[in-house]
Amino acid sequence: MSAELVEKVFNQVLPVDKYIQDLRTGLDSLGLVQLVQELPAVIHLFTPQQSNPLTVKMLTHLLNPQFSAEGSNRRQRENSTYKLFIKYMREAASGRRGAVNLGSILRFATGTEEEPALGFALQPSIQFMESANFLPTANTCINRMNLSLPDESNPLPLQEELFNLFDLAFCNTFFGLE
Repeated sequence: MSAELVEKVFNQVLPVDKYIQDLRTGLDSLGLVQLVQELPAVIHLFTPQQSNPLTVKMLTHLLNPQFSAEGSNRRQRENSTYKLFIKYMREAASGRRGAVNLGSILRFATGTEEEPALGFALQPSIQFMESANFLPTANTCINRMNLSLPDESNPLPLQEELFNLFDLAFCNTFFGLE
């Protein structure tokens, strides 16, 4: 809601139009008007966010990688893939990946381009998987992105080729790649 509409709905002193009174009545039936009166700090949940732009650091904290045990061969492969993914995120953040930005990556993994005001109910994560190709996949229902691991028969592609696959995945606005 706009800041003006929020003020009209929650300020009971102002005279309001019928549609605002109806909105106030509906919110009051849910207990939200009383909640805002008792805890005025929650009113920011109803106003447009002037959020800080997403940074690489914020995104790496949001997308929690699920690594194998330290010292294992699989962990070494996970580290090499993850390092390239971090490098890709830095390029996206600086605008060197065309239409892809950090919000595109978060949207791919979670379905939203920004962190919700109250955080995610399910912590977003990165899982590493064996796959014949290196196109990332995601399951937005559980906020998980899958990155493919190299192996002896399927080595990591050259950096630019891998980054082009990342671009393809993160530029798409439809879901169901998995």
